[in-house]
Amino acid sequence: MDGSVVNFTQDADFSELVSHELSQIRLSEFIVHLIFVEESWISIESSFEHLGVDHEIASRFDVYGSRKDMTIHRLLGKKVTSVELESGDSLRLTFQGDESIRIIRDDGRVESCSIHMHGKLYVVS
Repeated sequence: MDGSVVNFTQDADFSELVSHELSQIRLSEFIVHLIFVEESWISIESSFEHLGVDHEIASRFDVYGSRKDMTIHRLLGKKVTSVELESGDSLRLTFQGDESIRIIRDDGRVESCSIHMHGKLYVVS
């Protein structure tokens, strides 16, 4: 598997995730995995927010914190419509129906998430 380390301030291109369908959400003690039908996945090791259609926070999940709200199950079966790096501190995946997941950069950890797609691994710090 080829790999590279990128950060939220670089122009990383994750557009290959567009049209991928979210099929599973897996929870482990310190990682939340988003699994796509197309055999790509994202392992989140920081905090993330689920933003509803109104772009307001529907839930927030802090992997290392006490806040463990989760409503992202509503995105199961939906396809990614866009992937954007936002203001140097977050990565947003927007899904059909205009709901999104915002992965928030965690300065205190080695990596915020890793993205596995088409035989390539990207570690996002």
